[in-house]
This record gives sequence, C-alpha cells and structure tokens, in this order.
Amino acid sequence: MNRLFGIVYCLLEKRKVTARELADHFERKIPEKIWDHLDWAEVQKVTLKIKFDQSVAFRVFDEFDPDCIREDKDGYFTVETTYPENEWVYSYLLSFGSHAEVMEPSYVRARMKKKFAEGLALY
Repeated sequence: MNRLFGIVYCLLEKRKVTARELADHFERKIPEKIWDHLDWAEVQKVTLKIKFDQSVAFRVFDEFDPDCIREDKDGYFTVETTYPENEWVYSYLLSFGSHAEVMEPSYVRARMKKKFAEGLALY
C-alpha cells in the first residue's frame, strides 16, 4: 500500500489518530546508500533571501529553522537560508506559487521569473 494512501485511509477510518500510531504503522524505508553518489563538499550551494506572505506562514515555520525567519513590519516573513543549488531548489520555491518572492540573489530571482513564464506558457 502506498504510504500516503495508507495514512489518509487511517485518518478517514479512525477519524482520530496519533502521530505515534502513524509512525508505528507507516515507517519509511529509505535505501541506505541513497546519498552515496553525492559528495556534499562538492555540491554548489546558494544563500537565498525569500519573502513570504502570511498565507504560507504555516509552511515557513514548519520548513525553516526559526533562526532563519524574520517577521517584517508589513506582516511578511523574510527567510535567509542556504540550499544546494540544483533543480530541486527551484521546484521547491515554485511550490509556494505567488506566495513567495526570491529577493536575492538576483540570478536566482531571474531564473524563477523564467520558470514561472515557462509554466504559464503551458496554459
């Protein structure tokens, strides 16, 4: 059974389930050597400055270290964080849609603009 499907089924069936129950029944099985091909010292990293609106505050506080988050006077949240610079980081940023704006660095901002335009062109 698909892990996500199993969790949803369990929640619908029981209506109430604890995190411990979910963890006991739906443990992830991750191959031990999944990261062996990567040399983390060689992976290029990028430090991002991202502005988030309030509608995604739950994600901001779930997904970023609290020390990286600053609440601005205008109600937005600014996050400064470092990630490996690869296609994953762009997909991750796109997952916030119009609720996040890359402020820095400028080349990442430009690449995000291009990616949004490419996606829009599909529709």
